[in-house]
Amino acid sequence: MLPVLEIFETEKNHTFLPLLVLFTNGLMFHWSCIADPGEITQKNLQLYSSVYEYDGNLYQQSVCPTCKFQKPARSKHCSVCNRCVHRFDHHCVWTNNCVGGLNHRFFLLYLMTLTLMFVQGVYVGSHCLILYIKHFNLWNASYVDRDGIVRPVTLLIVFQVCKAYQSFKQTERGTKLLHQVCACVALIIQL
Repeated sequence: MLPVLEIFETEKNHTFLPLLVLFTNGLMFHWSCIADPGEITQKNLQLYSSVYEYDGNLYQQSVCPTCKFQKPARSKHCSVCNRCVHRFDHHCVWTNNCVGGLNHRFFLLYLMTLTLMFVQGVYVGSHCLILYIKHFNLWNASYVDRDGIVRPVTLLIVFQVCKAYQSFKQTERGTKLLHQVCACVALIIQL
């Protein structure tokens, strides 16, 4: 899609923001993978025990049968990592790490930048499609059906022409086919 933007909007920088979001997403993913989620050990048990109090309803005093110590409130033992985690949320298979009290912010930022990348992709893709449609004036084009009747193009035909342009422009054979497609489009537009 970026080549389409480079052709039709040469004065704008179309690579800075996607690369910034991509780098930030990769950094947040990396930190989500390697950051300590808040593993509870004998050394830091007192620290985590003082963060939240037991309420007697949802958070009750209990001993972790695996780790053999009193679990602090809002902690849980992860069966995948085999450790107790402070403010345990879940074990994420994508990061291969628990999401807990200490790496929760990195995980949320990872999800937000991932969502931003998706939104940006939808925006850039639709913007490229609109630029291409305007450039070739496809909304005013028409075609001749099998019965010889001239009909206006539909959204599906416009989309197929745009996809053909994207697919064929990358190869030498595609360049020849692209010229043929453009000749067909020019013929359609003249009708």
